Amino acid sequence: MANGVLLRVFLVIVATQNLECLQIDFKLAFLNSKIPDDYVYYVKPPLGIQGKEGYVWQLKKALYGLRRAPLYWHSTIAPLIKSFGFTPFGADTCLY
Repeated sequence: MANGVLLRVFLVIVATQNLECLQIDFKLAFLNSKIPDDYVYYVKPPLGIQGKEGYVWQLKKALYGLRRAPLYWHSTIAPLIKSFGFTPFGADTCLY
């Protein structure tokens, strides 16, 4: 099922069964995601930041705009959610 359809089905079940549903929006979520050791990203320092000419920085945490940032965030938050007793839904592992 497409994610949009699955979410709608989930919300219909919640509504018809009079269940409670919570959604959490994490501000700056991707900035709290560690980058696995087997991936290395380098960036130029932002304008206005003093640094040595020609040097780049190695990222230790994900940034918005990284292609894999959502995956890194999910890898960071999933163990915490599971520790509360939630299990991911089979068709969409972002739905617990």
